[in-house]
Amino acid sequence: MRRLTAPRPARRHDGWTPQRQLDFLEILSGTGSVTRSARAVGMSRESAYRLRLREPDGLFAAAWERALTPIQLLAVNKRKVDEGHVRAFAAACGLEEQGTRHRPAGRSTS
Repeated sequence: MRRLTAPRPARRHDGWTPQRQLDFLEILSGTGSVTRSARAVGMSRESAYRLRLREPDGLFAAAWERALTPIQLLAVNKRKVDEGHVRAFAAACGLEEQGTRHRPAGRSTS
């Protein structure tokens, strides 16, 4: 009598097992670096991009975008904070921004 077993997930021929994909995405969400994430799971950057391009509307591509979203938002917010720091520093030094030229606050140019 033949024994029934649950089917095993097919192993990808290119090495991108489901676990490797999950690990890659987790590392990507923390680092924002495709190169570092791929190396960490023993794969190349190029193979990660090929996997993503195979199904551009697939789950892996969507998860990739989702993994990078917090990092992209952080970069935008960091730029805003940096610009705010520059303005605050200029104000603390008594400088006003006039195009690319700074002049002491309160002084007239006429």
